[in-house]
Amino acid sequence: MVRATLPNILVVVADDHESRAIKWAGNKAVETPHFDRLAAQGTAFTRAYHNGGFDDAVCIPTRASLLTGMDNFGALRGGRDVINPDCTTLPERFRHAGYHCFVTGKWHNDRASLARSFDSGEKIFLGGMYDHFGTPVRPFDPTGVFPESAISTERRFSADAFCETAAHFIHDYDEDAPFFAYVALTTPHDPRTPPAGDLERYPADSITLPPNFEAEHPFDLGVREIRDECLAPYPRTPERIQEEIAAYYGMISATDRSFGKIIAALQARDILDNTIIVYTGDHGLAVGQHGLLGKQNVYEHSCRVPLIIAGPGVPAGQTTDALAYSWDIFPTLCDLCHLEPPTGLDARSLSPVLENPAQNHREAISTHYMGYHRMVTEHQWKLIFTRVNDVPRQQLFDLVTDPNETNNLIDAPDCAAHAQRLLARMQDSPAGLPSADKQPCY
Repeated sequence: MVRATLPNILVVVADDHESRAIKWAGNKAVETPHFDRLAAQGTAFTRAYHNGGFDDAVCIPTRASLLTGMDNFGALRGGRDVINPDCTTLPERFRHAGYHCFVTGKWHNDRASLARSFDSGEKIFLGGMYDHFGTPVRPFDPTGVFPESAISTERRFSADAFCETAAHFIHDYDEDAPFFAYVALTTPHDPRTPPAGDLERYPADSITLPPNFEAEHPFDLGVREIRDECLAPYPRTPERIQEEIAAYYGMISATDRSFGKIIAALQARDILDNTIIVYTGDHGLAVGQHGLLGKQNVYEHSCRVPLIIAGPGVPAGQTTDALAYSWDIFPTLCDLCHLEPPTGLDARSLSPVLENPAQNHREAISTHYMGYHRMVTEHQWKLIFTRVNDVPRQQLFDLVTDPNETNNLIDAPDCAAHAQRLLARMQDSPAGLPSADKQPCY
């Protein structure tokens, strides 16, 4: 019997979940009943973003930022995947406050930070992506070694394996301390191989193409030959993109169904009402939008993330378009649990937004990919600046009238002031203006 009076914490992080590919967000084509219910019971953020990074595997820096409440310049230190050892991680902060911290699922950062952040764990995948029906997993190792000899192969669909593992932890948990459960999924990331029943929900010929579908991106973004973009041939055909989206929706529905198993476990233990739940993602995905398939760009479909917070202290039935970063959840969870966050975080608590969803949380958001993609957005206006092969290009979008980013206003005389203002914001952002280089941040 869980006897904690402080709220338990459940943080679920998806991989490649485009923020609008959820029914509550307005996409009527995809079935996500558990995510929809969570949004109805809590507060949903429609303009949450990751901060980007200097890695084709965008999940490495974005998850490091989520775990530290720092932009990726502060979150990573000493190697491609190494979380800055000077940073207290989110679970580590709760562990120091007396919470029992549990982990299952994907960990694509260094092993030392994994070991210092948690008390226990099971079915941990050390890597970025794998066969969803043959994932190599390991038990938690407090020494941080996580030896190869401990690997076993998980044959269940990956989201089922990780969510069922979290559900078993909740079912068996019997300590006085509250728990912090971190469930890091590898779905809906490719390979897009959902269980057969989930795939059958979405006949490819019934899929409506996104309004910003293109056969190819109109100019070079420097990403044409990376793995994500090679999952379908050029030019993209409507039929092939319909197949990709159908399989992607199947992966999302399968993820939603698996997530429901954790909710059922909380209900069975009668602790759902005393558990703060966060559902978010590391980044989005294009899946045919703008002629792209991956997340290695700074369009809205790729740099926005889903973000839903529900539980004690969180108003139900709220939706807000306040600008936020996914890593703002660090001080937010501290506030909700009456804990002091670490000093010096780049993150800002979302508590004022929870109290007033019209609250202006941030004036602007900036995101980057490698050394040559930059984005800055305010509530309405957004500037993208790329420099590939030393060819600079700027795009200016009015996200109110053009949410799919199809009408570039950079040459419109009456929009020049917006472009100049956003360019100044971009220059002052941590990543600065784009260069021709792929700059490491560690």
